[in-house]
Amino acid sequence: MSIDNADRFLIAAAQSEELRHYFQTVKNPQEFADMAHSLGYEFTPEDLQMAVAEHSQNVSQRRHTGVWEWLRTVPWIER
Repeated sequence: MSIDNADRFLIAAAQSEELRHYFQTVKNPQEFADMAHSLGYEFTPEDLQMAVAEHSQNVSQRRHTGVWEWLRTVPWIER
């Protein structure tokens, strides 16, 4: 598991609404990681949270499109 894999997932999710769609019914961090694993992405919920935090540093305004808008619907990810 790694933050690099979580980064790879975030890049793919930013480019694919279809990929983000798979996660609409996910209810908790472990289900999220399990769904990602079934799609070929190996990371823990903690890895994903660290990747999001790393990409959020020094960002004062985010676009209301793509992966960041979608991540706002994932309640357990802190931004």
